Amino acid sequence: MELEVKVYNKKAEEKEKKKIKILPVYSKTDKDLVSFVLRGMLANARAPIAHVKTRGEVKGGGRKPWRQKGTGRARAGSIRSPLWKGGGVVFGPQKQRNFAQKINKKMRKKALALALKDKIEQNKLIILETPDFNKTKDFYNFILKIVGQGKKIIYFMDPSEKKLGRFLRNIADLKVLFPDTLNLKDILWADFLLSSSLGFKDIEKRLNSPLASSKKKQDKSEKIKKQKVNLG
Repeated sequence: MELEVKVYNKKAEEKEKKKIKILPVYSKTDKDLVSFVLRGMLANARAPIAHVKTRGEVKGGGRKPWRQKGTGRARAGSIRSPLWKGGGVVFGPQKQRNFAQKINKKMRKKALALALKDKIEQNKLIILETPDFNKTKDFYNFILKIVGQGKKIIYFMDPSEKKLGRFLRNIADLKVLFPDTLNLKDILWADFLLSSSLGFKDIEKRLNSPLASSKKKQDKSEKIKKQKVNLG
């Protein structure tokens, strides 16, 4: 699938339209894939903080409060019983709970490609031709001309452009990411995606590169074919 992305120069003037390819093939069943992967990512990032103590974890209560018979009181075995004030809690939240969900590599990659495709179709992905700004103010003015004020932006850059990333962090609602930290959550958070030409090449490679597992399968199938030819 071929899509067009606008390329701007330093003066916020449109220079050209770049054609890019996104390999994954899309179908109607992919409608809920993005939300499924996002829910999985949020669940995997969730830490079980809430924890209450059971009667076995509350300190004290080892001695029987009074003898079993002869007092006229109801029998009791521990002052840390859930029936008593200061006792343990029954069926409360526990820190041992596991919220993790499995997300397949192919699903994660396809959801990422779908989110990027959606941004491109809405003209919300912009490539910057030469990101050689020297001041935060210059880059901020560039953003105002192209995107406008009060927008959430993600800027993708190549590791060789680390200098630029230092002063971009001063801009509110702007996240600086490298291609290897590209993720679905941030893409959905942002209103606009900006990228340097080098950074975008890395993103394109990552999206269109076959997974390691699929490479192994191809190698195996090729070996089987060769063996069959040799046997024949």
